[in-house]
Amino acid sequence: MKKKKSYVPDCRAQRIYEIPPSFFASRGIVAVLSDLDNTLATYDEGLPSQECLDYVAALKKEGIAFYIASNNTGKRVKAFSKALGVESCHALFKPLSFFLKRFLRKKGLAPERCVLIGDQCATDVKSGNKAGLFTILVEHLSEKRPLLTKINGLLDAKYRKIISSRGLSPDWRNL
Repeated sequence: MKKKKSYVPDCRAQRIYEIPPSFFASRGIVAVLSDLDNTLATYDEGLPSQECLDYVAALKKEGIAFYIASNNTGKRVKAFSKALGVESCHALFKPLSFFLKRFLRKKGLAPERCVLIGDQCATDVKSGNKAGLFTILVEHLSEKRPLLTKINGLLDAKYRKIISSRGLSPDWRNL
C-alpha cells in the first residue's frame, strides 16, 4: 500500500460539531485533540459557544477525552480551555510533530487511538499524520484570519484543491 501524502487527512467534515461521539467510539478512539482557531471557534470568540460546550460534554459522556491542540499563545488557549473544562497544549509549532508527540506521551495516549481535527492541511493535518494520529480536516469557521494564517492559507488552498480533485480524502460519513 502506498503511503499517503503528509497533508492528506484520513477524512473530511464540514464542521467538528457534525461528527457524533459515536463515530469516534466505534473506531476505538479514546481522545479527540482539536485545533482551536477556526476549528472550535473563530479568532474573535474568546469563550466557547454553547454548541462547543455541549459537544465536549457529549464526548465526555461517551468516555472520550477532549484536548485543545493549538499553535496559538498560552493566554488564549488556556482561557478557552479553562472555560471549556478541558486540558490543552499550546505553541505546538505545527506542522512539526515533536511537541504533539510529547503531549501524547505525557498523557499516556497511544497515537493510533487519538484523532486530531483541524482546519489546515499544512499545519494540523501534517502534524497529526506525522505523529501517527487519525486526522480530520474541517472547513474554516471564518475567512477572517491573522496575516500569517492567511499566508499559510495559500498553501492550504493548494492542498485542498489536490485532495478534492484526486478524491484523496472521503467525507467522514463514507468511512
